[in-house]
Amino acid sequence: MNKYSIYILIMMTTFLVGRSWALDPLAPRAERRYGMIYVKTPNTDDEILLVSQRPDTKDQKIKGLEDVQVPVGDYVVQVKIQPEYNYEQPVTIRPTERHEIIVPGFGNLRVNGKCDKVFVSQDGKEFAKIKCGQVRTLPRGPYDLKIQIGKYNLDQNVVVVTNTLREIDIVK
Repeated sequence: MNKYSIYILIMMTTFLVGRSWALDPLAPRAERRYGMIYVKTPNTDDEILLVSQRPDTKDQKIKGLEDVQVPVGDYVVQVKIQPEYNYEQPVTIRPTERHEIIVPGFGNLRVNGKCDKVFVSQDGKEFAKIKCGQVRTLPRGPYDLKIQIGKYNLDQNVVVVTNTLREIDIVK
């Protein structure tokens, strides 16, 4: 046996082993075209859309807290949590693997007292408008509040924490 045939044998073996390394060797061939995705959201009624990056496949609506079998490929997971807020995360589905996406937690904010409007902003961009006394669910993190009381404005910094109600009281 000459040295070229040994090199060809080594390269072919490496190629075949490398291609099948991620596959479950006991999985039937039909299942190797699919992977699993699991999306955990804070609210069970959130709308979850799995957007395919390939033009020949359609987008899929999936349910949270369930294992869903999807074809192998690149996707973007879009979760519509509120009318103004969407969470997006890219994911690559590989054969016979389970991918878990966990959407970050949310907290609640309420401004109590006599005021006209509350403008919520984050990083200098307006995030939401809420009425006084109204509870608003927001992603966790720091926010800047501009509370409008007649012709006066009150600025307040607040941090929304997961699974809590943050209340701001306005006293005259």
